[in-house]
Amino acid sequence: MIRLLVAALMTAALGGCSDGPCMSAEDAYMRLARAADKGDTARIFDALDTPTQWSIESVQHAQREMRTLILASYPPEEKARALARIPAAAEEDEEHPRRYFRRIDTSQSVLDDVLHRIHVGEGKPVGTVDDRLRTATVWRAGGSIFHFAADKDGRWGWAEQREQWENNKLRATHDLETVRENAAIYEGQKPPPRPAPVN
Repeated sequence: MIRLLVAALMTAALGGCSDGPCMSAEDAYMRLARAADKGDTARIFDALDTPTQWSIESVQHAQREMRTLILASYPPEEKARALARIPAAAEEDEEHPRRYFRRIDTSQSVLDDVLHRIHVGEGKPVGTVDDRLRTATVWRAGGSIFHFAADKDGRWGWAEQREQWENNKLRATHDLETVRENAAIYEGQKPPPRPAPVN
């Protein structure tokens, strides 16, 4: 079932999901708008849908492990070159993926794009919700369309970065296997077997 929504973005209404998960597409749009207006990429992370956040955390985990292996096992002449391919954000604690996201070079361009798009158009945001697919679109008249999705627990988030981060996760997983193999070779060990590809 597809239904129409109207998101009242009056200043007083912007607190919808500030202290917890957004349980409606309207609240998710408001959180994204607030994150853009605050100019804080960590808040953009908070506004993302759950699968995207999980992919970001997976990339962070892989990059942290790569960094640890490189520092411990790579010879000096290879260490600097290998570390240069890992963002400085990988130094962040894994308990703080939003801080990791804030430090990634590309996160500022994501914020800038949202800030530009979210204020294009006129009037109150409107949209549609597909209750069967648990997806929604929200836009202002004449403005950009934003896409949202809900997880199995009913938490809504901005879904447009999901494909990019799923690809990043696959690339980071591959890179981690390569670093593990290299680390084993540098330590004089047999490289660990690569996991079978998932169909």
